[in-house]
Amino acid sequence: MLEGKGITKRFGGLVALSNLELEVEKGAIVGLIDLMDPERRRFSILISGFLRPEEGRVCFDGSEITRLRPYQIGRLRNRPDLSDCQTRLER
Repeated sequence: MLEGKGITKRFGGLVALSNLELEVEKGAIVGLIDLMDPERRRFSILISGFLRPEEGRVCFDGSEITRLRPYQIGRLRNRPDLSDCQTRLER
């Protein structure tokens, strides 16, 4: 349902996230554990659309949301026509 592929985010010369891979199945309950709280925060900001990664892509429920604005991501549940991300089963 939520998938991150090769997500990298830079702020100037600082690499905030590097080649992040994540897959959360529908119905799963997941907690992010990290020693550094800013990394969790940056990741949540990236998947919500407030920031965009320089590399990689974010998919939600089969739809690529990497370049969508936050309000567009919020409307995805009503847009079944978006479907351009492969799941592991389709590979």
